[in-house]
Amino acid sequence: MFSRRLLLATALGASSSAWTQEDDAPRRVILDASRALQAGNAARFLGYFDKRRFEVFSDLRRRVSALLEARTVASSVDVVSITEASGDRMAKVDWILQLTPIGGPGEVETRRQTVELTLSQESPGAWRIASFAPVDFFRVL
Repeated sequence: MFSRRLLLATALGASSSAWTQEDDAPRRVILDASRALQAGNAARFLGYFDKRRFEVFSDLRRRVSALLEARTVASSVDVVSITEASGDRMAKVDWILQLTPIGGPGEVETRRQTVELTLSQESPGAWRIASFAPVDFFRVL
């Protein structure tokens, strides 16, 4: 009897662990995208986006590339919520950017905004950002 309870508890724990890992994958994509932006790597940052589904991807690419050419970026994210919607995940993220001019001394600009993302699953465990609003968050002043 004891071994059945232990087996059942182990199975439930493993099942719960697998669900949590799958649920954390969209969160990891957001965190990794933030790290890529902070590293100044536009290609890696943009690699987290689904180019086929992201309607204004060329605008995003242009804005992010221009921003990283002109500013050193410190990026911090707090994933406020992730909810399921028709197989996708909808995320609200409190995103903070601190921007410092690359070409010399200048004031640090801080941007903070709650942005909304849609993440889609390409294959098991592989998530991509399918929408990001507002894209203007990455504007160069």
